[in-house]
Amino acid sequence: EEVAARLRIWLCRLQAHSAALSRLASAEAVDREAVDEEVHGIDFLVDSARRIVKGAEPMDRRGANRLREAVAGLIDHIEQLRKMDMAEVRDLERQLRRSGASLRLVHSAAERATFRRWAPRPLPEKKEEEKATVVPSGLIVAVVVDSAIDGMLIGLAGSVAANSGKLMAVATTFEMCFLGYSFACSIRKVVQGCTGCLILAMPPLMMLVSSAMACVGAGYVEHSPAFSGLIAFAMVAVLFLVFQELLVEAREKEGGDAWHIGLWLYAGLLLSIQSDMFF
Repeated sequence: EEVAARLRIWLCRLQAHSAALSRLASAEAVDREAVDEEVHGIDFLVDSARRIVKGAEPMDRRGANRLREAVAGLIDHIEQLRKMDMAEVRDLERQLRRSGASLRLVHSAAERATFRRWAPRPLPEKKEEEKATVVPSGLIVAVVVDSAIDGMLIGLAGSVAANSGKLMAVATTFEMCFLGYSFACSIRKVVQGCTGCLILAMPPLMMLVSSAMACVGAGYVEHSPAFSGLIAFAMVAVLFLVFQELLVEAREKEGGDAWHIGLWLYAGLLLSIQSDMFF
């Protein structure tokens, strides 16, 4: 009953702020600053209502320490901003971006919470059994396509230089080790017997086939625009995976830009360069 009452109050406030935003937007001369202020107020109300609905627990000690570190960083950036020369517009813009990033870290630390009612309600036993028999075709296609692209990268790298092919094969081994384990666990939950073994054999077979085809086919298109396009695609695919997927996911898991994420990235690059020099 208390939660319902709090939620009703929050929804009334949300409705009032939405009406105020509508009035600001429909004015003849739109005040951008006032609109921005209302938008951030509505954002807070939506986040707070979600925490009420989900039943967020109070912030634990680890979350509080993370929040304090983020707040300290924000205060430091704002203090540096206060001491800057107002005539240096470019430096001010750069420091404002840093302050904005610190503010987003504070928001991320404050937003993270453990929910009491996060897990969905269990379905009836019969429906669960029916759902468990559905083969995750989307997951299978995604893993097979990823394996084909990885195999193509190995084949292309090996066609250019044998050492490059070896390095790409070693790097792909680590990647596919974790991906294959997760994929196998997901498939074994829903598919058993020979069918499951056949599905699990598809990614490595596809990798071998695509690697051989890329290595053999590269000899026919070498010194041509098609070969350059394949190499460019390979490089972009690797960079996209690292910078747009893995690093972003790692930052989200840590709740911000943790120092060791970048450290491991450069450690991997250094290890790759050293391997190329010695082997």
